[in-house]
Amino acid sequence: DTAMKNIVNVDRNDVFDGGSRGFLRSTFNMSALLDIKFADEDGIDEGGPMREYMRLALLAIQALPIFEGNENCKMLCLDYNSLNKKCYFVAAKMITYFILHRGPFPSFFSTLLFKM
Repeated sequence: DTAMKNIVNVDRNDVFDGGSRGFLRSTFNMSALLDIKFADEDGIDEGGPMREYMRLALLAIQALPIFEGNENCKMLCLDYNSLNKKCYFVAAKMITYFILHRGPFPSFFSTLLFKM
């Protein structure tokens, strides 16, 4: 039933861009499951593609210029281009969604980020 799912079309070469378009839709429902469609791949999302997307999306988020620092010790930083593209908002919405739906937890944040 697609009425209870968020359909997101994703290219494996740019999962953040595809995810951004899905997460920014006015119809995106934080309570509904994702129905991931990888470009040029057949298949029905029964959970596997969603989990794979969440994993790939977190890797893409970690590499965004909104963070600086070592691989497993990232802090937020200001990047005007990312701000204009709503990357901060989308990354936060994705991470929140992943946590709410028992997806992978972002393990790349600095512990200082939580102490501030």
